[in-house]
Amino acid sequence: MKKKGLVFWFATLTYLSLLLPQTVLCRRVKDDLSLRINAVVKAIQAQGTQVWVDTAEPTEVKKAVDLGASGGTSNPALITEAIRKNPQIYEKRILTLADKYLKGPRMYTERLLDMGRTLERLNIDEDPLLKAVLLELTADLLESALKGFSGPISWEVDPRFHNDTEAMVEEANLIYQIAEERGLDVERIFIKIPATEAGLKTTEILIASGINVNLTLVFPLPRHLRV
Repeated sequence: MKKKGLVFWFATLTYLSLLLPQTVLCRRVKDDLSLRINAVVKAIQAQGTQVWVDTAEPTEVKKAVDLGASGGTSNPALITEAIRKNPQIYEKRILTLADKYLKGPRMYTERLLDMGRTLERLNIDEDPLLKAVLLELTADLLESALKGFSGPISWEVDPRFHNDTEAMVEEANLIYQIAEERGLDVERIFIKIPATEAGLKTTEILIASGINVNLTLVFPLPRHLRV
């Protein structure tokens, strides 16, 4: 028994002696990489360019801020992914928001009706309540992100509206309404618009009305020039 015990402890100590240096090495490499990224971000910022990160998920935002990012972007897919990563956090919140729209003041009922008409006009089969809740959850995540970032963050309109100027303008105004209801600094919120033909018309309308715009999906060079 004693011999087996000695063999066990020797094997354990040998394993730990091999594992520990690797763990320390991995930590050093990770720390060194973070320092290098931070240095690159600072060098870019010194040239007058802001560095944004494509996320609004709280833990990712914190990491980005620690590395020197000053702003961020989001889209419905990223917001949905962030919610799915933490279902235990958002389950109760989703029910609260649903009650707000179903049992709250008339303005929320009217908002649902407006969204329902837009979805129906564009032949999008979706319950407007789901869309309203997702917009409110987006506001939750962006509110948190704005506390971390020193600069702006972008909030994308529904990508399914990419060929409809009227729908994108309506949603951009709705986003600003929700942001103002939350007391968010709308000067730090950019509405992300796809650079389609309808998107470019939307951009002109929004900028003229004082809404900040961040264009996405700007692919061919002629489109860059028009943007």
